[in-house]
Amino acid sequence: MPLFFLIRFLFLAWGLWLFVGLGAGARGAKPRPGQSEPRGTQTVASRDEQMAFAARFFQRRCASCHGEDFTGAESRDSTPEIPDFTSGAWQKSRSDVQLLVSILDGKGKQMPPQHGRLDRDKARAMVAFIRQAGPQRLSAPAAADDFERRFAELRRQLDELREQYRRLVEAAEKQEAKDANKPRPRP
Repeated sequence: MPLFFLIRFLFLAWGLWLFVGLGAGARGAKPRPGQSEPRGTQTVASRDEQMAFAARFFQRRCASCHGEDFTGAESRDSTPEIPDFTSGAWQKSRSDVQLLVSILDGKGKQMPPQHGRLDRDKARAMVAFIRQAGPQRLSAPAAADDFERRFAELRRQLDELREQYRRLVEAAEKQEAKDANKPRPRP
């Protein structure tokens, strides 16, 4: 009987060694095309490197339809639904997740899926690159001025609400005092 347990233990140990030694987490294991590196082995590219990659990829795979100017104007006759990445309205109407899914899974027959060419990190870099094509955001001083104006407006509204509350409390207290001074009918 002890021989049975010894064989069983050796078999389980061998299986575990095989799983750990040759599995997805093994050192030197190469990911399949389109897969990201196993956790812990991936090198993180800088934002500049990611944007440079995205620019090259866009030029090679996307600009023929979406245009080098990101408007898609050259393809609009044959593909009217092609987006204008420079449009603020279009940029606001799409979330980063929606863009990521469109890039990785494609859009119908016109836009092929890129999941075999891009891993998630590179696809996210493409999303950032497309977002960069949108209208420029407010400059810092303009944004600060807008914040100050909005903050002052909110402060004024808060003061108005406090005053309304004070008047309502006073009116309720007067009504209570008036009701307390009324003679109560006896049953």
